[in-house]
Amino acid sequence: MAKRLVFYVFDAHVALLRCARNTRKRRLFAALQRNQGQPLRIVSLILLSFIVLGSPAFADPEMGKPLPEFVVQDFNGKGFDLSKLRGKVVIIHFWATWCPECRGEMPALDASYRRYRGMGLEVIAVSIDRPNMREKAGKIMERFTYRAVLLRDAKTSGLEAPQAVPVTYVVDKDGMLRDILRPDTKPVTQENLSEVIEPLLSAGVRR
Repeated sequence: MAKRLVFYVFDAHVALLRCARNTRKRRLFAALQRNQGQPLRIVSLILLSFIVLGSPAFADPEMGKPLPEFVVQDFNGKGFDLSKLRGKVVIIHFWATWCPECRGEMPALDASYRRYRGMGLEVIAVSIDRPNMREKAGKIMERFTYRAVLLRDAKTSGLEAPQAVPVTYVVDKDGMLRDILRPDTKPVTQENLSEVIEPLLSAGVRR
């Protein structure tokens, strides 16, 4: 009976996973296929699939609307307050230490920051890791010049952890969300970043 239940849930999740488009879900589906004859592994993978498919969907902030408050201390102990960055273009990159795609985007973010910071660009890397991963996250960020914070350290935050990382928000000089970059739609590359950033840097502040 228990075995039949396991495979019933397995079959249901396979049906959902076959509809999935993003890379992480396709990989999970492949893992489920490889372990069809091993019930204990399947149970573990099914639990993981509930996390991927069944966890609450956090909606992105609305395009063209102001981002909510976000006040946090960075890894170097310096305060970061999004509301005080009006007049600058801000890139907010959500990432995690366990996410290779996130780390793959960081060199492009760093190159863009070095290129445009003199023109008013700010970049902040927001780790969704647990506090016990702070040291590892800090060591990763030592290679880059832009700032990094832990989302859980936020003193004031209307920003929620996204359902999947990496995801990158681009905020204009008025604090409005102007673009969202994801690996499966618009990946973070120097070319894509320049295309988004340059018009925003040249635009004036409306209010």
